[in-house]
Amino acid sequence: MDSETILQMVRLIVAGATIAIGSIGPAFAEGRALAQALETLLGQPELAQKMGERGRQRAAQFFDVRLMLQRTKEVYADVLREEIEAGGAPR
Repeated sequence: MDSETILQMVRLIVAGATIAIGSIGPAFAEGRALAQALETLLGQPELAQKMGERGRQRAAQFFDVRLMLQRTKEVYADVLREEIEAGGAPR
């Protein structure tokens, strides 16, 4: 998993909003916290529904296609501007 993928995942995680509090950390990777978080969500369908909705909202906020295209355009513009300022010809 590369750093950009990890950064994208972190942007989606909000303890208590999109993931059960206490389920992030070393124990989560080992499975214990994951099992506890799943048990909590299975026992509280309203909480699971709210967290799912919040996760969907955050995904739309950070990963909307139009936003991603705009950010990509900005990156290319920055690279082009830096190349020109450095005296190089755009490629």
